Amino acid sequence: MSNYAKHGPVFDAVKQLVIETKMPSISLAQRTFRINNTRAAALLEALEGDVVTTKDERGMRRMLIGETNEYL
Repeated sequence: MSNYAKHGPVFDAVKQLVIETKMPSISLAQRTFRINNTRAAALLEALEGDVVTTKDERGMRRMLIGETNEYL
């Protein structure tokens, strides 16, 4: 996870989108904020452990549930 991804200007907006929609989707972030795939993937990766899980065996992320996620 790069510092740029976590502190870039779009990070907070993507985090809020994921929390509101409960859809940790790279393509959703791309379409909503008109950013490229690499940037969207880095932003979702920066959310791992905070808001979403790491990728599972199918390459999908899920929302964290419980004490580790104060937003749900």
